[in-house]
Amino acid sequence: MSVVDLENDQLLFANRFYRENFGDDSKGHSLLSGDTNNLKTLHEVAEDLQESPPGIPTSLLYQESESEEVQLSESNNRWYEVRRRFIPWVDGRLAQLLIATDITARKEADELSRQQEERMQFTSRLTTMGEMASPLAHELNQPLSAISNYCMGVAKRLEDNLDPTVSKDILPALEKTSEQAHRAGTIIQRIRSFVKRSGPQRKSSGINVNAAVGLVEVEAHRHRLSISSSIGENLPLVDIDPVLILQVLVNLLKNALDSTREAYPLSSRWSAPPVNISADLDTSTFPAMYGVQVTDGGSGIPESVLERMFEPFFSTKSGGMGMDSISADPSSHPIMAGFGR
Repeated sequence: MSVVDLENDQLLFANRFYRENFGDDSKGHSLLSGDTNNLKTLHEVAEDLQESPPGIPTSLLYQESESEEVQLSESNNRWYEVRRRFIPWVDGRLAQLLIATDITARKEADELSRQQEERMQFTSRLTTMGEMASPLAHELNQPLSAISNYCMGVAKRLEDNLDPTVSKDILPALEKTSEQAHRAGTIIQRIRSFVKRSGPQRKSSGINVNAAVGLVEVEAHRHRLSISSSIGENLPLVDIDPVLILQVLVNLLKNALDSTREAYPLSSRWSAPPVNISADLDTSTFPAMYGVQVTDGGSGIPESVLERMFEPFFSTKSGGMGMDSISADPSSHPIMAGFGR
C-alpha cells in the first residue's frame, strides 16, 4: 500500500511490504501504476484543481479504479493486482492511494495449469494416432505389397529377354521399385509398433539400432545430414522393453540431428560430420555394461541443461514436450545411454 502526493510525487505513506520491495521513494508507486503516462495525467489533475474553486470535487474521491494485473520487469519481475483511488490527505492535498497484491503464485499456477492442459491435448492426439496406426498400416501395406509383387513378377518374365536394354535399364529399375515398396512397408510397420503402446513389456531382446536409424534417416536426408552406425559383434540379449528402448534411441538421434543442424548452416552441411550411433559391450566394468552412445558435431549441451536433463517435461525447444527426459532416464532401463555432443 502506498500514497503519493499528486503535486510533487512525494511518497506520503507506504506500508512495510512496499518499503521492503520498492524502497522509500515513489518510483515503485509509479511502476505499479502500469502506465508510463499516468504520472503526467495525475499532475494535470492536480493543476486543474489549483485553478478550480477551493475544495476537492467529491466526484474524484474514493472512486476505485478497476483492478489491473501488472508485471514488473525492471525490479523484481513479479505480478501484482493493482487498484487505485484518489483520497484527500490530512492537510487537504489530493493524493493517490494504490493497493497492490502480489499474485505471482497465482499466475504461475495458471501457467502450469495451461501447460498441463496442452500436455493432455498432446497425449490425446498421440492416443488417437496410436488407434489409427493399425488400420492405416494394414491399408497401406496391401497396395505396397501388390506393387512389390507386380514388379518382381514383371522382372521374372523379362529375365529371358535378350534385348540388352531390358537387362541393363528396365530390370534394375523394377528391382529397385520392388525394394523401395518393401522398404516403405517396413517403415510403416516400425511406426505402427512405435506408436501403438500399452504398458511396459519387458522381454529378453536385442537393442535394434538399425530400426531407430530407419525411423529418423528420412529426416536426416531432408536436412542434408547423414547417420552412421557401429554395432559390435555377438551382443547379448538384455531384459528390456524393445519399443521403449527404441523410443529412447529415436529421441537421442533426433536431438543429435537438431544439434548438428543448428551448428552447420545449409550451405556448409556437406562438411558436417555424420551423427553416429554405436552399440557395444563394455567389459572394463564388472558386470559388463551394454552401452549405446549417440554422438554428433553440434555445439554441446550447456551445464544448465545437463542439471535438468532427466527432469520430467523439461525441454529447451520452444515446442518441445520434454518427453525425452522421461523416456531416456537411465535408471528406468538396463542400458547406458551416451549423450556426447
